[in-house]
Amino acid sequence: MNCANTKDVFRIIQSVLSKRAEPFKLWLAKFGQERIEEIENPELAQDRVKEYYELKGYPKNWIDKRIGGIAVRQDLTDEWKEMGIKKSDQFMVFGEAGTVILKKIETPAIKKTFDEIAKPLREAAKQAGLTRADVKKAIKDVRNSS
Repeated sequence: MNCANTKDVFRIIQSVLSKRAEPFKLWLAKFGQERIEEIENPELAQDRVKEYYELKGYPKNWIDKRIGGIAVRQDLTDEWKEMGIKKSDQFMVFGEAGTVILKKIETPAIKKTFDEIAKPLREAAKQAGLTRADVKKAIKDVRNSS
């Protein structure tokens, strides 16, 4: 039975006049203070995230990659906002390591775009002597390996 969300539960705890509720109230006050400090100095939030991942046992190189990836993604989405790209816009992503090409998908252009990509792939498959069964097997093998 759901009768209160997390915010409401915290508000209820704050209003309880009991010594037993005091540790929760102190924890809420500490948590609030930390978040305000992180707003003033975002580097503190990044340090907290690193510490959290370390406590969970993630290796340092994974943590650094993860935090770096978050920063890159934020920079990229900020750039997209400046370009007027909305969350509802859809793109096809092409590329290899270090290079990404985005192609905006317009509804009438989806089939044309797909055909542009699929045609050279079909031709390469024919030249290699691949059948539909070979392609289906390869797709199945890749899905099973992940």
